[in-house]
Parts: sequence; structure tokens; C-alpha cells
Amino acid sequence: MHAPAASRTGPLEPWLWFLLAFGVYAACGASVFYKTDGPDILWLLHEGRPHPWHVGYLPLLKAWQWVLHLRGIEPSLMRLGTSFSALGASVGVAGFAAGLRRLGLDAPRARAAVLLLAAAPTAILFATCVEFHALLLGATGVAFWWTTVMIARPSWWGMAVLGALTHVAFLMHFSGICLPAWLLSFFVARRWADAAARVRTLQLGAVAGLVHVVLWWVLPRLFVGFYGYHADLAAAFAKEASIGRPQSLDWTPVIFAQEWLWPVLPLSVTCWLGALRRRLRLETAAFVLGFLPFLYLCVRQLVFEPENGAYLLPLVPAAALLTVQALPARAAVVLALLAALGAPFAVRCEQTGWDDPAEYARLVDSLTARAGGRPFVALLGTHREMSIGYARLSPWAGAAPGRDFLYVRQTATMPRALYSEAMRQGSIDGLRKVIAGGGAVLMTGATCDFLRDPESVMRAEKLLADIPKNETMTGPVLLQDLERAFSFLGGDLDSDKVVVFRLEPK
Repeated sequence: MHAPAASRTGPLEPWLWFLLAFGVYAACGASVFYKTDGPDILWLLHEGRPHPWHVGYLPLLKAWQWVLHLRGIEPSLMRLGTSFSALGASVGVAGFAAGLRRLGLDAPRARAAVLLLAAAPTAILFATCVEFHALLLGATGVAFWWTTVMIARPSWWGMAVLGALTHVAFLMHFSGICLPAWLLSFFVARRWADAAARVRTLQLGAVAGLVHVVLWWVLPRLFVGFYGYHADLAAAFAKEASIGRPQSLDWTPVIFAQEWLWPVLPLSVTCWLGALRRRLRLETAAFVLGFLPFLYLCVRQLVFEPENGAYLLPLVPAAALLTVQALPARAAVVLALLAALGAPFAVRCEQTGWDDPAEYARLVDSLTARAGGRPFVALLGTHREMSIGYARLSPWAGAAPGRDFLYVRQTATMPRALYSEAMRQGSIDGLRKVIAGGGAVLMTGATCDFLRDPESVMRAEKLLADIPKNETMTGPVLLQDLERAFSFLGGDLDSDKVVVFRLEPK
């Protein structure tokens, strides 16, 4: 069943792949955000809040921050997030390499497969931005490695562990709920040749699947606060169905092209060669069984919302494995090298929809110019400005300012009845202390507009389905308090800058 040990990669090779992948991914960490999840992640981390869907990600990100702190490393929140993605993707690459060694794949094919995964455009993209999916790839790599251990030496307890590992994948991103569809089908396909053990193989797969389902069903009811929306499945399904986009299966061909064919080239095409090889047909069937639920989830979530293969990222290792087994060894190696050489260009094409670095620079330059060389605290209220703040500035902790920002959205959107006199006076006094200490307090024109009419700005951002009315929110009252206590100096700096006011006590 397995190739002789001499033909396989060495035991240290997965660790070398980990170091190589982490070094490349971390060095290429993005300096701007990919969509809105990244800034939301950093805001939740900074505020100490949980994520309602992907509940395991933030605790691990916090642990990564703690590990770096112990080493004396204090990165910006942006670099913290990108390095964490690099870590997750590198674990996935290393786990895949370790699993291929367990399967006995010959060294040229194994190395080609790992390189095809590591250099896949969608893998590089999510390994270098602040997002959830690289951590899901990491959990997938570990679960794949353990699946290969079970293929060689199956046991009841080991399959229960596999069910627990797929639950960990679900904690990284809720789409991980579909992971057993591929891994357990792969487990059965790889052991099917042993006719005498087929019944036991199916029973073992059922154990892992049962553990996965039981953990998904039971733990959210035991740890309600940790599992967010998943603690109430009816409400979670209703929330998932209320995204305001089509969710019809009629969109399946469009989503297949949008989320698989382009973002995962060349593997998105070459993986189907496995169906032409009789020895790979069972494994190809296992891949299809695993692919379909992930694709269905994409149809449910991603019509008119391209995600560059994010939700199908856990299937990229399977595609790489099928590809290198279907091709001659030399062809697999050449394909892997070409994919690695072309990856930067493919990723560059995928990054065309990312935030504009020039927009980030305009806001920061405008704030710096209005501060007149002084340290500053910028009051920012829009989601867009918050994103730039987390990428280029530091969240203000109430001490002496540097190049800091204070995200006032939480205060501005709170019910007006909860905005006590003590809170009102405390906000004004805190800003006055900054100015008295030689710092500048700044506010953008967009934030002024937000405080004046938060309902309209939030509706334009479409961040919430149910938006309160202006008269129930604190924003307009906060703006009135600021205008009574401070003079708003300045405005337009020049045609290339953002409108920024400096607040001076009256």
C-alpha cells in the first residue's frame, strides 16, 4: 500500500516547509485590507469582543499576540493579523507535507503537491491578509495529516480525535462544518482496497462523523457565550438566510467559475485528471463528495460577493494531491514550478479589488498636516476610516497620544438614554487633557457627517440590516457636546487631502 521509506520525503521536511512558507507569507504580508472582515477582526480583538460566527479565531489570535509579547515583539495590529494568517497557512502546508509522507508518496510528487498548495493564488492571498481562511487551512492541514495516520493505523479513539479536529476547523471558520465530507470520504477511498476491512472502515468513518456532529450539536448548548450564533441554530440559519443576496442553485455554474476555476488555477483544472485514471477514481469521487457541500455553501453566501476561492480553500490540498498523482512525476514538478513562478502575477490580479493604499495615505497625511507636527488623537467614526486607522495608526488607550485614533462609532450608535452625564463630561475632559498635554485632537469631515446623521451613513455602508433612527442614537448629541466645548478649526487642506478639523477648547 505504501512506497518504501527511501522514496519518501524525510521526517524533517514538513518543518522545513513550515519555516519556508511562514517566512515567505509573513514577508509578503499585506499593508491594506481585503474587504471588511480584516478591520472588524482587529476591532473585535482590540475591544475584547468575540466573533459571533467564527468563534475560535479570536482566542487564538489573542494567544498569538501573547506569544509575541513574551518574545518582546510588539507588532502593529495589522502586522499581528497578517503574521497570524501566515502562521495558519504555514501550518496547513506543513500538515499537508506530513500527511503526504504518511501516504508514502514519492518525493518528487510530494514536493510538487506541497508547492502547488503553497503557491496556489488563493492560498497566498489569504496567507498574507487579515482574514479567517488561512487558519481554516491550518486546521485542514492538521486534520489531513491525522487522517493519513488513521489510514495506516486506524483505531476507534483515533477516529474520534479526527472528529474533534474537524470541529476545530469549524471553530476557525463556520464553513469547516463541511470538512468531514472530504476527509472521511478520502479515508474510505484510501482503505477500500482492503476488502476484508470495508465494513470496519465504514464504521470507523461513521465514528469520526458522529463525533463531529455531536460536538457541533452539544458544545454550543453547553458553552452558549462562546459559540455565538451557533448556540441558537434556528436563529443562526435565519441570520445566514437574510444576507439580501440570491441563494438559488441556478447560480451554481457562475459560483463554480468565480470561486474555483480562476482563483485555484492551475489546480482547478488539473485535479479533474484523476477521473481519467482508474486507480484514482475512488479518490476523485471522494473529492467530489467533499467539494459539493463547500460549493453549495458558496452558492448560499457568495452570489455578487466574490471571495477569491476562500470558502473552497480546504479543497486545494485534495486538488494538489489528485493532480500530482494523475500526472507523470516530471510533469507534476514542472507544473508546480510554473505555478510558483506565476503565483505573484495571479495574486496581483486578485488584489485589484483590495483597498487603495493611496486612500490610506491621504487620510494619514491629512491628519499629520492638520496636527502641525504635534502628536494627535483622531476621532474616526466611519467603518472606512476605522479600517485605515487600524492599518496605519494606533488605537488610543487614553494615555499620551502619538499617532492614535479613537473609534467613536460604539458611543455614537449606543441608545441615547444610556449616554449618562458622567459619560458626556468624561469624553470632553479626556480630550481637553490631550490638548493641555501638547497633543492635537482631530476629527474628519466624514466623522462629523456620521455623528450628525449616523442612520444615513450606516445605511450606505450596509453593515447592519436593522438600523436605529437618529433620534434614538447618541451620535447627534455627542456632536453637539463637542461643538459646545470646542472650536472646529480648519477643514480642507488642499484638493488632494481629506477634510480634517482640529478641535481647540473654547
